[in-house]
Amino acid sequence: MTSVLFQALILTAATLMVVVAFSGAAAANEYSPDVVYRLDRGSELMRSGNLDAARAEFHEALKSEARCPEALNNIGLCYLREGVMEKAAEYFRAALKVDANYMPSLNNMGSVAYRQRHYDEAAIFYERALAVTNNSDGEIHTNFANVLRDKGEFTAALEHYREAVKLKPDFAPAYNNLGLALYRMKNFDDAAVEVKKAIRLRPDYSEAYYNLGLILHERNESQAALEAFKSSLKYETNTTYAEDTRKWIRELSAPKTADEHLEKGYDALERSRWKDA
Repeated sequence: MTSVLFQALILTAATLMVVVAFSGAAAANEYSPDVVYRLDRGSELMRSGNLDAARAEFHEALKSEARCPEALNNIGLCYLREGVMEKAAEYFRAALKVDANYMPSLNNMGSVAYRQRHYDEAAIFYERALAVTNNSDGEIHTNFANVLRDKGEFTAALEHYREAVKLKPDFAPAYNNLGLALYRMKNFDDAAVEVKKAIRLRPDYSEAYYNLGLILHERNESQAALEAFKSSLKYETNTTYAEDTRKWIRELSAPKTADEHLEKGYDALERSRWKDA
């Protein structure tokens, strides 16, 4: 059971920061008022989850300004949110043909490659995005660190997570994913510290509660792990992840046999957790 749930955890924690291209003051100087309106309107619709209407607005912007990377990027982002990876990549690449250093599409191409588990390709795009920002973007550092973590390059991943929280101390996903990396390195105590920081910053962070449950389970703190999973389920909106969480809750809530109690006691002794033993 643990191995199945761990697979789900990786997918949950792989939530990446994508970059929406807003028009803003700079675009207002470059584009006609109609294009700026379409970009702003499309971005509002995208934030509200109305992806078809948002996409229509961005296509209208392209009728007036065919070489508009903001519109191309945001159409790609609509497809990315729908899980249509090839169409998303098509529009991100189109934006990069207009501007090879267009940071939002570099980052978002990294996200496409990551979700397809093409980690080497994702790393290339994130490195390029970081170079464009002079290594100053905490969210991209986190995305790049996720790639390094899932490639098993834990030392390099930790460096980028720590740079991310240095640049953006209130960025909960960086702490959560740092905690996940430490969990995978079996450094459970430090992992718990980082995940709890994420929860303090975002009290409704289902992924962080889920990760905390796994960490506490490894520390043989079954009751605390159960409470963490219950908190995760309270805030989880993804049905697949919610079902995985329910499996953990059922397992931890089930009565323990004598052999299981002995096994947990011996495990606690090995970890010098005398009270738990």
